[in-house]
Amino acid sequence: MAQHTPQVSTEPSHPSEAAPYKHPKLSAAAIARFDGQTFAEALERCLERSKGTPMLNPPTVEHEELVPASEMKKPFQTYRRA
Repeated sequence: MAQHTPQVSTEPSHPSEAAPYKHPKLSAAAIARFDGQTFAEALERCLERSKGTPMLNPPTVEHEELVPASEMKKPFQTYRRA
């Protein structure tokens, strides 16, 4: 005899089970340390920082070339299992 495996539905069987997925709770948490300064002082420092010119293109970091470009232009080798 062939065994019959029941089909498993991914949908919740009752609408109340679907509620957490259709209407998720929105919450946020923040952790901050001001080191003896008030929130207003920290906010003023942030505003002063934002008045400066934005760094759109940060300086690049020079590093050694790991693989030469000529090697990367070749097709990758394929290995076959024996």
